[in-house]
Amino acid sequence: QACTSMLGSFRIAKMLLADDESIESVLCISADRFPQGACYEQSFNLISDGAAAAVISREAKGFKILSCHGITNGGLASANDEEAAGTYFVYSHRLIMEALAKAGVTLSQIAWIVPQNMNIKAWQILSRLLKFDETKIYAPSRPELGHVISGDNIINLDRLGKDKDKELKSGDLILLIMAGYGMNWQCTLLEKC
Repeated sequence: QACTSMLGSFRIAKMLLADDESIESVLCISADRFPQGACYEQSFNLISDGAAAAVISREAKGFKILSCHGITNGGLASANDEEAAGTYFVYSHRLIMEALAKAGVTLSQIAWIVPQNMNIKAWQILSRLLKFDETKIYAPSRPELGHVISGDNIINLDRLGKDKDKELKSGDLILLIMAGYGMNWQCTLLEKC
């Protein structure tokens, strides 16, 4: 699942909680480190080592997961950086539209998109394709941390919750989106409790 592993773990946690009433909470942890001597750039994105964690539980606090959705195209495993970038927009657009449809929500209802920390040009293009206000894409840790593999969404979501200028309200819908290694895309739709 590459960079999408944290959002993938949310999907699994949501299914576990729905399937087994004895499970009260699931701890989702992601830790990524490049090998010594590796180039900290991949597919036109600066990379940082890092870790993140989130607890998914039955408790109604923080955020409620409304839907999770993923797309994989294993045929793109051998794609080069340019090919991965070329498929990013088609699959990301499709992922977002399918995730929203699954939840019965439209893009106009989304208060914030909290993406991965990737090349800023990609989200400028994708926001135009989606007809979504670019100022509602929240990734403040990008200049400081770069792409922290699968931790970006959690880091940025945490900052959104603490950002006094953004003032999240109960009922706000937030879309977390991540692409991984040019062949995986995952999306989680949250509602602020």
